[in-house]
Amino acid sequence: MLKREDSTSTYTRFFDKVICILHEDGESIIALAEQSDPREFYRDRPGWATIKLRKAYEHLDGARHPRIVSILLEKLCPGPLQDLELPQHVNRTMLSLYYRWALQTLSALLFLHSHNIYTCNFSSHGTWLRSDFSVAVTGFICAVIDGVKDEENYGESGGWIGDEEPYCGNMEGSVDDCRGSVKEDLYYWAVWVFWLMVRDRPHSDLFEELEDERLGPVLNKVWEDGYDRTEEVVRDIKMYAERAGINVVGDDEVDIGRPWGEEFDIMAKEEVIFELKPKNLPDRFRRLNQIMPREWPTVEESAMLFNKGQIKGKR
Repeated sequence: MLKREDSTSTYTRFFDKVICILHEDGESIIALAEQSDPREFYRDRPGWATIKLRKAYEHLDGARHPRIVSILLEKLCPGPLQDLELPQHVNRTMLSLYYRWALQTLSALLFLHSHNIYTCNFSSHGTWLRSDFSVAVTGFICAVIDGVKDEENYGESGGWIGDEEPYCGNMEGSVDDCRGSVKEDLYYWAVWVFWLMVRDRPHSDLFEELEDERLGPVLNKVWEDGYDRTEEVVRDIKMYAERAGINVVGDDEVDIGRPWGEEFDIMAKEEVIFELKPKNLPDRFRRLNQIMPREWPTVEESAMLFNKGQIKGKR
């Protein structure tokens, strides 16, 4: 059993609820509840996020998928997307990469939904990159499992946290009445894809302002609850990919004629922030492979940097 004392450094965080620590074996990640300041008042049940994360993985009962981070959490490199600063300019290569990520994360949702798991959230906090720059999803700290009665009391927050206002779709009633559905997961997924395309969060009808090539019609249709099934979204993305000349192979892979792993450099930019740069762009930072293995801050150093506001994530 992995314990805090077996850890060597901080890997990432799921919002401010779970700290992921790199195990000393260098291959596993320990997910632990963040320790709250006892002097402050918290409405949440302590540790609710790790309880939900554990229950989601237990419900999968060993089932695996390449777009899901394995349990016990496997260490991926480059790793958490929230620790990467993506290029502001979306050129052809980046657009192809974002189509790839959109399809691969939908594959992850399809797999989870087939096991009656709804993430009720989607963000860069739980989107990790493999060495070939494909994505794998984790961080199911808001998940609900359809058909499984959850008798846990998660406190006043209801066991949910996210970057956006809670989804309620076109339904009347409380947020809890519409929690745990395909449409809710697609809503948060679309907000994340919109952020990839424009580096901003959508407001009102901003989805409509994106052109076809950046999946504006697809995202807007999700926003309007126009899709009933995830497969319909996949179908439309493939249609727009074909129109844009992006070569989709199989269910969720995009072929650019060369290995994805050779297409980008990861540059060290700050103590725990890295930058993803296409190789044809000017390089003013050191390549990550020149400073490997990645020197993660220790738990104590990370806590100190976090308190000083020096650790920055996509929050």
